[in-house]
Amino acid sequence: MEKTNVRTHHYCLLSLLLFRLIEKAALVATTSTDVINTNVAFTVRGLSSEVQIISTCNFEASEDILKLAGSNHVLRVGEIMGL
Repeated sequence: MEKTNVRTHHYCLLSLLLFRLIEKAALVATTSTDVINTNVAFTVRGLSSEVQIISTCNFEASEDILKLAGSNHVLRVGEIMGL
């Protein structure tokens, strides 16, 4: 099997696994950087319109972006911690 086919196969398996996990989840919480949290929110929202997504952000400007990405709630941790 060619390397490209193996990568595609692994990608498909990971996508299916992620879909199954999100399908059964009641809540997804993201606590990484604002950029990663946005990517996670987009991905999860693309797989499920039902699951609740709670994200943290460090910058005020990121709050609107995370909400547009599909987060139901955004906690401005940077502001709370005085960053």
